[in-house]
Amino acid sequence: TDSNTTSDSTNISHRGGEIDHYAEKCQVTSPLLNPSPVNMTTEFANQTLESENISLKKTVAQFQKDFSKMEAHCVNLELKYLNQALKFEQHGQILNETSNKAKIKKEIKVLETINIKLEHNVAKLLAENENLHKENEHLEETYNDLYDSIKKTRVQTKDHNDSLITQINSKTVKNANLKAQIQEKIFANAALKNE
Repeated sequence: TDSNTTSDSTNISHRGGEIDHYAEKCQVTSPLLNPSPVNMTTEFANQTLESENISLKKTVAQFQKDFSKMEAHCVNLELKYLNQALKFEQHGQILNETSNKAKIKKEIKVLETINIKLEHNVAKLLAENENLHKENEHLEETYNDLYDSIKKTRVQTKDHNDSLITQINSKTVKNANLKAQIQEKIFANAALKNE
């Protein structure tokens, strides 16, 4: 062999070492052991949606509790109003028997004023009750929309992750095939140089 052949075989074996070293660097790690930024972002989005979901559930529960309290309060006011009216009637009968007409008229005006105030209070409470009921319905709709959105996002995320895993597995196989081809070429070149 001449000096050129020896130098080339040294370069080839040296390059072969570089190729082996480069092939080792190109090996792909498993996505399950090393989560990608895409997986971490998706998990964060899922956690955020679940947190909002829990918050909305608590708000809906609180509105339902407040609604029940307001409803009970309205019923109590109506009962008080009826009891007051009965007392006023009885009181009016006693006044008729024991006092003069001027006193009775004055008492009736006071009672009418009290009745008007009570009616305004009941109307105000009923309006508040209606507003709370509407707000509760709106929150339930929002909750249902978010719940549906979370379900869709989970399905889309799973599909996306499955697609990424398939791509990684495909590239891992391609890298392994390329490494095998490179090794074959190195062995073939080394065999040719040795001949």
